[in-house]
Amino acid sequence: MEKPDLVVIGCPHLSKEQLASWAERLEGRRMISKTILLAAPQIARELRSSRTYTRLREAGAELSSICPLMLTNIPTSKRLRIATNSGKLAYYSHAVYVNDDELVARFSRGE
Repeated sequence: MEKPDLVVIGCPHLSKEQLASWAERLEGRRMISKTILLAAPQIARELRSSRTYTRLREAGAELSSICPLMLTNIPTSKRLRIATNSGKLAYYSHAVYVNDDELVARFSRGE
């Protein structure tokens, strides 16, 4: 897949531990495409005042509670190239599955 317009990480939504793991994985890197990490609303609220959130933002990632399946059903999203680490999202939408290691290697750069 060429550079995606959007990278979606987490479907089903990520736990605090998974978000912390992504913050570590992206430390010192910068996403080259708009990147959304998904978490349940309560987890997202709790995380917004944490170092994990700061590290994710420094890598250019956003945190959201949107349902990615709903996002991919918005008519304008049909034109977007979407990469995801979610087999579920790839199966039920036009998003392309990319495993975690490949996602980091191909769609982020070191700073």
